[in-house]
Amino acid sequence: LSAKNIRDNILLFKQIFPLTKVCAIVKANAYGHGIKNVVNSIKDLVDYFGVADFFEAQKVRNLSAKPVLILAPVMDEQMEWCIKNCVSLSVSSIEYLKKVEKTAKHLHLSALVHLAVNSGMNRLGFSKKEKFEKAVEYLQGSNHLTLQGVYTHFHNSTDIVSTEIQYQKFCNIIACVKYK
Repeated sequence: LSAKNIRDNILLFKQIFPLTKVCAIVKANAYGHGIKNVVNSIKDLVDYFGVADFFEAQKVRNLSAKPVLILAPVMDEQMEWCIKNCVSLSVSSIEYLKKVEKTAKHLHLSALVHLAVNSGMNRLGFSKKEKFEKAVEYLQGSNHLTLQGVYTHFHNSTDIVSTEIQYQKFCNIIACVKYK
């Protein structure tokens, strides 16, 4: 692990894109670099941490108070902990959104969510604009759900044409979201 190299990369990104928030993806034990070492090395530079699952979210929450986003769905019995500990959940369907809301309502809390958009990776996310819009409408009508963000995963960032197609699909799907 070169903490200096990781920090330098983040600082360069922030210099090029000064208004962009940075979510450091530290899944898979920070891609083998050690989740504890990486989180402690960069927590002063990033806005969010992204993890693959509930167990990684617990590790990051123990190391930092920064927002944490779990990229994959969590099991029902893990959802309460996530909501109580202000961990944002990725949502890819109305059904899952309703399940999150039901748990948050039971706790008398608001769950933090990010809507995932499938722009071509074909793992998770809303693929159809109509379903995404229904999810946004549902969120707007709920007192127990807070939309923190919307994201996608480009499957091949070195292929400029493919990435542009995915970006346009993402923009088309999220056009109904009002930014603050």
